[in-house]
Amino acid sequence: MTGFRFQLDALLRKLEADERSAHESLAVLQRSRTVQQDRLREISQLNQEDLQQQASDLVGLVNPDQVRQRAARTFARTREADRLVLEIAAGEPAFREAEQRLAVVRRERRQYERLRERRLEAHRREAQRREQMEMDEIAQRMGSDPIQRRRMA
Repeated sequence: MTGFRFQLDALLRKLEADERSAHESLAVLQRSRTVQQDRLREISQLNQEDLQQQASDLVGLVNPDQVRQRAARTFARTREADRLVLEIAAGEPAFREAEQRLAVVRRERRQYERLRERRLEAHRREAQRREQMEMDEIAQRMGSDPIQRRRMA
């Protein structure tokens, strides 16, 4: 019996490579997005700390230069946060497209893998059927041989 060979193996390998590529593209976008979101959280935390510090600085003797500097830092960070939010929003369509591309390629690869599995199972059943036929034929020959019948008796 010949070994199993799936005629669409080359296509399956190409789909696997396409899936890896789509996954890598999505991972790059996800890393970029995560860095931006982490920076947004950091900015929010720093601005919150500055607000608390500013509230305590306004009690008692007030240093206007210190208040002005803190406000300027908070304003600059807020502008950076706004820029990051716009970058994240601008990157969202590319991120969604990369997710969809990965889903499509993954679904197509799985279809061909299921087809391969079905054909492999059919090949195994056929091999088992042929082997059983050979065994039946051997048993039939053995049973019909007159010398063998005398030895059995």
